[in-house]
Amino acid sequence: MNFGKKENRLKKIMIRILRFFLLLIMIVLAIVFTINFPVASFSHNISNNSYDSWMSETLSGNQLIKDVAMLGAHDAFTSNMSIFSSVDELSAESIQTGFTGFLIKGFSYRQSKTQVSDVTELLDKGVRYFEIRLTYNTDK
Repeated sequence: MNFGKKENRLKKIMIRILRFFLLLIMIVLAIVFTINFPVASFSHNISNNSYDSWMSETLSGNQLIKDVAMLGAHDAFTSNMSIFSSVDELSAESIQTGFTGFLIKGFSYRQSKTQVSDVTELLDKGVRYFEIRLTYNTDK
């Protein structure tokens, strides 16, 4: 009779351990899904303000370029980037490649896409400085 109680208690402990691990796995999967959800958190709102002639309107002929504050765009060529864009294996950190890269693809996309306007639209709106990230590929 005592043996049955121990067996019953052992089953209950095993069920609790199993439930704990299942809950832990569900939490990890929920975190991975949340991090990777490929929804950009910005919208493309076009301003009606035109700054295309700001240079001729505000600069004098004797100003040095180092004294001019220019409208700029960082990571300027990211407007065509998508969740399916490939990762540059040569310049990417090791966490962005392989299986871990697959797990954080959505997060990397949301952190990398900083512009929703293409270069023509940015130039039309007065941007005169583009910060870009280039890499060198020997095959192309």
